[in-house]
Amino acid sequence: MPARIDVLLRELAVTLRGLRRDRTFTLVSVALLALGIGLTSAVVSLLWRIAYAQLPIPDPSHLYTLNTRVGTPTYRYLAAHLGAGPKLIARHDERVNIETAEGSRHLDADFVSGNYFGALGVRPVLGRAVEPSDDSRSGRQFVAVLAYGFWQQAFGGQISALGAPVRINGVPFRVIGIAPPHFTGLIAARNPQLYLPVAAFPALNPGWDAFNKWSVHWLDIFVRTPPNLPVASAEAQWAPVYRDAVRQELANEGPQSQQYLRKLRHEKLSLTPAQQGVHWMLSGWKNPLRVLLWMALSVLLLVTINVAGLAVVRSVKQRHEMLIRYAVGASRAAVVRLYFAQTMALALLAGLAAILVARWGAKALVYLGGLHLHGTALPVGLGASALGLHWAAAIIAGLLAGMLPAWHAARMSLAGGLSEGATTHSASRSHTRSRRILAAAQIALSLVLLIAAGLFAQALYKLVSVPLGFNPRHLMLFSVDPKISGATAQSATTLFQRIDQRVRSTPGVANVSYGTSGPFPQAVNTAVVIPTTPDAKSKHQRGFRSFIGPGYFRTLGIPMAAGREFNQRDRANTPGVVIIDQTMAKKLYGDANPIGKTVTIGVTPKRLATIVGVVADYNISWTRAHSPLLYTPVSQASGLQEMTFYVRTAPNVQLSARDIRELIQHEAPETPAFDIGSMGASTAGFASGQRAMALLTGAFAGLALLIALVGIYGVIAYSASLRTVEFGVRVAVGAEPRHIRALILREAGWILLGGLILAVPLAFFGLQTIRTQMFAVSIDRIGVYIAATALVIGCTLLAALIPARRATRMNVQAALRHE
Repeated sequence: MPARIDVLLRELAVTLRGLRRDRTFTLVSVALLALGIGLTSAVVSLLWRIAYAQLPIPDPSHLYTLNTRVGTPTYRYLAAHLGAGPKLIARHDERVNIETAEGSRHLDADFVSGNYFGALGVRPVLGRAVEPSDDSRSGRQFVAVLAYGFWQQAFGGQISALGAPVRINGVPFRVIGIAPPHFTGLIAARNPQLYLPVAAFPALNPGWDAFNKWSVHWLDIFVRTPPNLPVASAEAQWAPVYRDAVRQELANEGPQSQQYLRKLRHEKLSLTPAQQGVHWMLSGWKNPLRVLLWMALSVLLLVTINVAGLAVVRSVKQRHEMLIRYAVGASRAAVVRLYFAQTMALALLAGLAAILVARWGAKALVYLGGLHLHGTALPVGLGASALGLHWAAAIIAGLLAGMLPAWHAARMSLAGGLSEGATTHSASRSHTRSRRILAAAQIALSLVLLIAAGLFAQALYKLVSVPLGFNPRHLMLFSVDPKISGATAQSATTLFQRIDQRVRSTPGVANVSYGTSGPFPQAVNTAVVIPTTPDAKSKHQRGFRSFIGPGYFRTLGIPMAAGREFNQRDRANTPGVVIIDQTMAKKLYGDANPIGKTVTIGVTPKRLATIVGVVADYNISWTRAHSPLLYTPVSQASGLQEMTFYVRTAPNVQLSARDIRELIQHEAPETPAFDIGSMGASTAGFASGQRAMALLTGAFAGLALLIALVGIYGVIAYSASLRTVEFGVRVAVGAEPRHIRALILREAGWILLGGLILAVPLAFFGLQTIRTQMFAVSIDRIGVYIAATALVIGCTLLAALIPARRATRMNVQAALRHE
């Protein structure tokens, strides 16, 4: 065994000396492999974290989430009646304002049940966690657990933070613990900075009185099942308890819409695996990242093919050396090991460099895809699993790159090799054939990637060219939260009006209004509209709801189809009013005029309202709004809402974030502005995923084409150099330069034809994977195929033209003496 190791070490030393001598080959090969491996690892790392990484808690496989949100009474009922086996956990997230000795910050908080940390098995690094006794509205001082990162930022990592008093939305709290650094809650890729008891939520939201209402479903429920209980058995055992909770809700709540009652009666207990947490990016980014992974693997395969081609060329130059090794007694296995050692050394060196490429690539993916927005905390480094796949990719690439030169070395004939010239065309015929096949494969792969890039570009164009139905140009937006200053519902309305007047009086401002969610309502903010007249076409409709201020639609540029907007006469002590969109009007009343009709808004509290306006339909987040919309005045809202202001400026006026902060600071110093930006950037953010896919597929396709052209150029140029003597003889007997050029271009043509033929099955099967990622664009776009093919043909002929022109300008006498 020691002798065997000594032989392997000597072979490795020989390999490294050879790579050091041929520095150009080494540097080019390492750079190509590092690029391919790094890009693949970048995509793999994000895909792993989004689609496969589990929560950093003990035994996450027994964590499940309930299929629906529930109210506080339902959660308490289930927790009391499910028994001691399962551990029921509740949570809710909201942005809050925290005041510490270092200043005021607006950040994300998770409201958690008292058993949250204990049931998950998460231990604070300092202090203690929220306990059941803390999750009570008994009048004790509320407590808070800080996230590790926030503790480092706001308190400098000092132990003195424990027991420190802080004010959250004006309410006093006491810090009792610091969460571990690896734990970021149960919503994957989200990064809450505080963990507060659920019982503290009403205190931080003055005017919100739904804490004890069964029908207000606001809590996310997670269940930690016993280790020996299958999920199907758990659902069967706990279904009766859940049905009893539903009956309790039906008995304790007032009249509801028939749709709500029907849904509630047929609702069943369903547990969804949550070992990865609840992931908002999973549905939107899992498939796109898989597409990008296939593209990255294609680029990796291209660079591996290119390195294999370079290694084949190098093996031709090393032919005499290998023959001499055979002559002095080297075995074929030893020579084959030298070639594999060569490519494996290159791959391992490239793997080290690819770690940096992977990190930069992952950051680019996060930025281009907009994954850094919306409070997302997505690490971009290579974790243990991704790092293992990274080195696996490097090793596989090294093995693949070494296969072809090793195969040629194994087939080498000692007697025939010594009797013929190592640089003759006949001696390297098999090498030339191999390089041609590799070049054709590169053409095929780059063509498929170009077609994919063209399809994504068309999808993006169609996506962003969809008319939104409102005017995002010259429209600034910012948000304020009245809860920060401890405002009541009435004082919050006055605050919004003061800010409105202050901004409106600014030179260059054409119009101002405000609303809870703007033109992008959230699915969680819904309400049921129940007509009170028997002539309604539909008995009820559910739709997205927004609270808005006067002049809202005029400010956003959304036309009114009928009736009027809200105005200053629509106050808290006046009859309720509502505006609906054309979709809801059509579903409720058909072709009849809905203006003046009375409806019941089926939310808590229920309220009669008169329809005073119908607003034109518009598109939400670049796609058609499939759900009806309704709007109620901010002044008639029952609780406090975070409000977004919309500022329409003149075309030649640009308000900066600093200008807006100074305006709000002057009018309401206790309520700072945040999330300041332009409507154009906000609307573009909804297409960030598709834009990222178009940009990234285009980048991958361009990179693939460039790599393929380098490979084609290398094959044609080296093949032409082997035929130097032949070309010299042809010119000497009267051949014209165009004949030499035709010979070289003919070879390129055969390579190109082989690549196009190979691309047909690759395109057929490969493009099926991206069909679901297209936005209203079919993959059967003949124009894209023609354009991509024409580009590949043109670039291939251009790559072949350079060695062809060089061959026609050769010195005949020098060519005839060429060896």
